[in-house]
Amino acid sequence: IIFRQIQAFLKMTQVGRNYYLPSKSTKVPQHKLELWPGYTTAIAVYEGGLKLMIDVDHKVIRTATVYEVMAEINSRQSNQQQSQAAMVDAVVGATVLTRYNNRTMRIDDIMFDANCQSSFERDGNKISFADYYRDHYKLTIKDMAQPLLLSRRTRLAPPRAGGQAAPESEQLMCLVPELCFLTGLTDTMRSDTRLMKDVSAVTKVNPAQRQKSICDFVSAVYETTDAVALLNAWGMSLERDICHLKGRQMAP
Repeated sequence: IIFRQIQAFLKMTQVGRNYYLPSKSTKVPQHKLELWPGYTTAIAVYEGGLKLMIDVDHKVIRTATVYEVMAEINSRQSNQQQSQAAMVDAVVGATVLTRYNNRTMRIDDIMFDANCQSSFERDGNKISFADYYRDHYKLTIKDMAQPLLLSRRTRLAPPRAGGQAAPESEQLMCLVPELCFLTGLTDTMRSDTRLMKDVSAVTKVNPAQRQKSICDFVSAVYETTDAVALLNAWGMSLERDICHLKGRQMAP
């Protein structure tokens, strides 16, 4: 929990379980991709005490929006029912990034019976989705007729008295396709050797680059006042260099 706070202090964005630096992204325009550098981290007790296991990671963000993907599918299909079924196959189950708040969400359904002019209740008043995004994020939605995306998030309620298990509550989030960017690679993309070669040129780092990146991360922690203050408050510190271990040789 503490280390998640530290990564937030470093202006890193959480995508899934890991944190990334969108400010240091590498664009791959020929494939409409953007690669965010980041780190996978875990803390565990080993011989010698607490160890931070850290590795370099990258997150693939597509520069194409869900709206563009749906529009392309719609242009290929002449039948509306087939078009909607193809959209569901392409979008439902995918993880999207909303750049206006850098949050990732899983798409669970497409609401073909609702659009950006549909309204919802907020603070006792009804407001349309288009007006909400304009007022809160200064974003103007171009296509008012586009269907909305539905994301379901399950949350645990506060524990009850007596230690009883807390009930789960479902939170429904409606998203605008025009403002959602797909993440990850599809099977079709993975089978494209040219695309994978261009992605690997950025994501595959040699041991020396990996070690430098890890040491740069530790240096960034010490250069961030809030991160240092949090570590000090818990009486902890990070080693400046990677941990050197002596290999154990077993008898034959």
